[in-house]
Amino acid sequence: MTIRMLAILSLVLIGSSGVVARQSALARTGVTVKDLQAWATRTVIESTAADSVWAVDTTPAVPATVLKALHAMTPAEKLALTQEVLAAIKATVMSPAFRAEHTARIAKQHNRAVDHGIDAVTFGSPGTSGIDVRAAAVLPVIQTLQSVPPPVLLNAFEQDRASAAETIRDETGEERERAQTYLARLNGLAPLMKSNPEEFKNQYLVAKSGSLGGPDTEAKLQAATASSADKEQMRLEQAFWDRYNLNVILRRNLTKFIEQAGKVRFTAATQTEDYGTFTSMYFSGGGLMSSLEQWERHLGSPATAAAVQFAKAWLKEVQ
Repeated sequence: MTIRMLAILSLVLIGSSGVVARQSALARTGVTVKDLQAWATRTVIESTAADSVWAVDTTPAVPATVLKALHAMTPAEKLALTQEVLAAIKATVMSPAFRAEHTARIAKQHNRAVDHGIDAVTFGSPGTSGIDVRAAAVLPVIQTLQSVPPPVLLNAFEQDRASAAETIRDETGEERERAQTYLARLNGLAPLMKSNPEEFKNQYLVAKSGSLGGPDTEAKLQAATASSADKEQMRLEQAFWDRYNLNVILRRNLTKFIEQAGKVRFTAATQTEDYGTFTSMYFSGGGLMSSLEQWERHLGSPATAAAVQFAKAWLKEVQ
């Protein structure tokens, strides 16, 4: 969801994700929450696909019905509605479902953009392993165990549980805490021994690797033990993830909105042209006015300033 969308939706006076800004105002606009959610998704997709901020201007012209509703509101009402709607929009965009959809989309459309938890610049480069010395020392042990059938690993698994329990009993401080964490993780895998032996093996090796100071997630372990060809593919997938993941898209658009909103000339003389179903605003001295700036001029300075502050706070959350 772009921050441009935040500005626009705040103007349209709509709440979403279970938050209703003011139904009477919404009724006057003739726009529904469902309409805006569909448009919001489209804006995110276009902003991501264009590989730039707002490369395609999907900001709608100001509908006559919305303009009429805005003109009937006081600055305080516009400010209150803006704050309420922005909170609702953020809840929608930051929802797990929205993020999952975006992640699946870029994995499919952008050369399998996938987060492997690696450094796309250095991973797989000659002379580098992508992991530190201690983690590298653990890999031979894990690679050996990878060739062992799941039933054979049961003895090692039970020995690890017994060893962790002994450490918890005899030690204190960080060593004891690490043993507690490891034992809890192993105990959680126990049901998989019968229900899904292969998954049990995979997760047990990840847990054991982490306990020894090696890669502690399946993605990291896979990256560390991959072939040269696989490493190159993973590096490319990580590079595309770093370029297109939702936080990156939000940062780009939030930053651009903050920059543009700070340049709005609220005191500049303007004139409005009515085209029937929508209106357009122009500078009286000549010159075009962007759709975004038109919305902000109709909202007014206090509401726009509130949107900027909201965007700045949101920007910190997606760093």
